[in-house]
Parts: sequence; structure tokens; C-alpha cells
Amino acid sequence: MKSTDINEKVLDVYGQLPLDWLTPEDIWWNTLRKILNELDEPESVKKEIYAQIQKDIT
Repeated sequence: MKSTDINEKVLDVYGQLPLDWLTPEDIWWNTLRKILNELDEPESVKKEIYAQIQKDIT
């Protein structure tokens, strides 16, 4: 797979920013947000999960 293919896949998920502008940390947090958005849970539960993960790793 060429890096341009990877860039296109990342653009599909993360919007219009080129992959070069995203740090691994940006990609990780954006992926977490995407996963949480797909959960069938109330928004308050999603925010609680996000806050707990953020607290645990920082």
C-alpha cells in the first residue's frame, strides 16, 4: 500500500487534514472519539468514558 493510499483512508476518517499534519496522538484521540460516537450509549456515558481514559493515560 502506498502512502498516498493511506492518506486517502485517513482523510475518509479524519476530514480534510493531510496525514502529514496529524501526529500519532491526534490519530489515537480521533479514533477513540470515532469509536465512542458509534457506541449506543447516552452522551453522558461517552463523556465519562473519554474523561476516564484521558485521566488514566495523562
